[in-house]
Amino acid sequence: MKRQEEDYRKVATNIVRHRGGMYYLRAKVGGQKVRRSLDTKDLEVAKMKRDEVLRQLKGAEATEAKIATVGDALEVVARRMIEKPGLKDATKLYYETLKGILAKELPVRLAGSQWTREACRQWWIDCANRRGSTQANNLLQMVRKVAKLLKDAGLRADIPTTGLLPLKVRASAVDHLPSREAIERVLANMRGHIKNGRGRDMGADMVEFLAWSGLRMGEITSLEWRHVSDKWITVTGGEAGTKNQEVRRVPINKRLAAILDRMRYPGASGPVFPMKSPTKAFRAACDRCGVPKMRMHDLRHLFATTAIESGVDIPTVSRWLGHKDGGVLAMRTYGHLRDDHSLESAKKLA
Repeated sequence: MKRQEEDYRKVATNIVRHRGGMYYLRAKVGGQKVRRSLDTKDLEVAKMKRDEVLRQLKGAEATEAKIATVGDALEVVARRMIEKPGLKDATKLYYETLKGILAKELPVRLAGSQWTREACRQWWIDCANRRGSTQANNLLQMVRKVAKLLKDAGLRADIPTTGLLPLKVRASAVDHLPSREAIERVLANMRGHIKNGRGRDMGADMVEFLAWSGLRMGEITSLEWRHVSDKWITVTGGEAGTKNQEVRRVPINKRLAAILDRMRYPGASGPVFPMKSPTKAFRAACDRCGVPKMRMHDLRHLFATTAIESGVDIPTVSRWLGHKDGGVLAMRTYGHLRDDHSLESAKKLA
């Protein structure tokens, strides 16, 4: 810790300079020490940013001094999480979503001092029964922050969420994916139940496209014909952008080419898939075929699995998926598949 402090040198009131050249705000607000990057190496710019950040912090301090209800604490916690420097827009939106859920599920008008452990426990039981483990755990994390803030604000002597344990996250969906043959049966079943003309057939094309492109749902619904060339698909993510806010290109394999050729029409323009989601039809077909329940996102895992088992290296698959970490996430998620495939291939050697 002492070594870290030596890396900073005070250069002006409430401003320190890191040895790397970046300026930071360092101040005491509400009795708490605050150090926050000012994202500049220009001292004059740092001074202007310092004044703005201090105004925001003192405004937040005034708001937090008025905490009285569970809802007041939720507002403060959500704002702190959303305004954390460096967050992606998608992460901020996710936190907003969690806040919206909790605003409906928690007793937001209840005085913080009256929120009981039993009420918290019952909320967690209901939440865990209704939601997937990942989202439920993220909601619990936010509720824990709310409960702690109520204690820090002096409204209670205890933290009412004490003893609530996070759910065990289920094993990776990658380990439970249906075979490619099973997905082919599902696609055939979807096409065999067309009742409303082109709609259901396009739903099957969309599912097939997801399984052979690795695109996310938000990326495929924003895909337009102008993004499709003879060899590449340019993934932009539409107005919201891709998850990692970067445009990428995915090569068109034979399966994707067949889908696009089937769907393309003279002067094709606008959305490639002018429908919101084939989820309902997809899940119904899975039920009819006896295929375990799947999410649309599982088709992205299926694509990655297929590519790796076909011999494509993980860094390349990572680029196709739009990961920015050079393959770290893909290695963690799919690395065992590569190893399993390698062992199976070794058995073929005489």
